[in-house]
Amino acid sequence: MKKVLISLLALTYIIACEAQNENSTFTSRFEALIQRMVEENYRPYDIAWDMQAQNLPDSLLPLLKKYEKIPNSNAQTQIYKCYYRYAAASTDTVFIQQMMRNLFNACSRTDSIELSYACDYATEFFKKFDNDLFDKEMIDTINSRAAHNKRAATDYAYISGKLNQKQMIPAFEQQLAVETNPHSKYEWNKVLARLGFAPSIETVRGFMQELSINERLIRYSNVFFYTRQKLIIDLLLQDLNSKAIEEPTLEFGEPPRDGWPYAGRAMRLLMKLVKDFPIKEQKIDYATTTDEMLRAIENNDLAIARKWAKQHKNDYKIIAE
Repeated sequence: MKKVLISLLALTYIIACEAQNENSTFTSRFEALIQRMVEENYRPYDIAWDMQAQNLPDSLLPLLKKYEKIPNSNAQTQIYKCYYRYAAASTDTVFIQQMMRNLFNACSRTDSIELSYACDYATEFFKKFDNDLFDKEMIDTINSRAAHNKRAATDYAYISGKLNQKQMIPAFEQQLAVETNPHSKYEWNKVLARLGFAPSIETVRGFMQELSINERLIRYSNVFFYTRQKLIIDLLLQDLNSKAIEEPTLEFGEPPRDGWPYAGRAMRLLMKLVKDFPIKEQKIDYATTTDEMLRAIENNDLAIARKWAKQHKNDYKIIAE
């Protein structure tokens, strides 16, 4: 019995030593990776991928946390990207929210750029999370930074708008009043338009209306999805009736193909924004569907969409985000 006990203790010791050695090796590999990022400007696609730790967050996260404030833009950016990618790959709400809280650390310092290199990246990641993942503490932090963080105020305000924080309208209106940078003024107006502030809705609509149809439907299409205001989405109903044609497409070795109507782009945006829109996304086998068939389908869909829009231009409902 005594020999068995000694053997079990010895085995336990060996296993513990092996685990310790494995952890030490993992840590050494991570530190070597950080060194490459700092000294060689190495940019991994994904730290977890490089470390073969896609399924080992418990091992990697403490090491990421240790280096969050390393004064190197490349390393900081990759660490916060890793937090986001762990979150994006998970279905566990508690874990996702833990990663979101880690992302807040990227903008925790406004007095030192070196300690907040990844601020812009983190706020972009926040824009991708569903609204129901933000708890009250997160929302309070976002609103506070939108009102006081001079470096990233408009980025946080964008998220406040996304979260429909209408109580922030007075603070954002005040920010808009003192803003002198044209781009930042537009960003404040866009957020206030999202929150239903009438003067800003008019301003954003005017901006969108002045754009070419190409810019409005392609480069600035996200404005429709962000603001979700009828006065702005009405522009899509106008574009639905446009006869403008996109530039012909050129393919190597082939004659130019006729351009498609911009109205089709407007229709596809309306599909995603308007309740009970009569045209839905279709699954099309492009391998067996000719160009002529695709154009016939689109022309038929446009005829239905235009008829519906004419009947419902005053009473259509916008899908809430």
